[in-house]
Amino acid sequence: MKKFIPAALVIIALIVIVGYYMDRRGDTETSDDTAAVMQDSAVTDAAQVATKMVGTWQATDDAKAVVTFNADGTTVDTYDGEELGMGTWEVTLGSGEDYAHTGILLKTVVAGEEYNYLVFTVDDTQLVLNYTDRGNTLSYTRIAETTVPATSN
Repeated sequence: MKKFIPAALVIIALIVIVGYYMDRRGDTETSDDTAAVMQDSAVTDAAQVATKMVGTWQATDDAKAVVTFNADGTTVDTYDGEELGMGTWEVTLGSGEDYAHTGILLKTVVAGEEYNYLVFTVDDTQLVLNYTDRGNTLSYTRIAETTVPATSN
């Protein structure tokens, strides 16, 4: 009986290790599925992505954080209604390992600092970016554009 205990421990350890790697593989497939959404949507050029990005976006994890991408290539970051920085933005196609998920790169320059993101998803309501320096994912929802009615004199 004592001879079987070490063997049983080894088998249990192998099951735990295999289970861990299978779970990690599932996480990778999920992020690949996110990238596939972008690829399957037939958004294949930077101009199409840029057109979809124009607008005002609110962070899903912090309602006070808002970013606006203007059609003229300018961007404004605000927090709780206060402007944090203005800058420029552009969408380009990349190649190689750095762009393996979607091949679509968003570059912003705000207050003289350059920030690079992979565009995972962009549509009428959702924007999902991956900040390349840290690898964290940022999710936004589109804020409906409001217009001020003209006053008549």
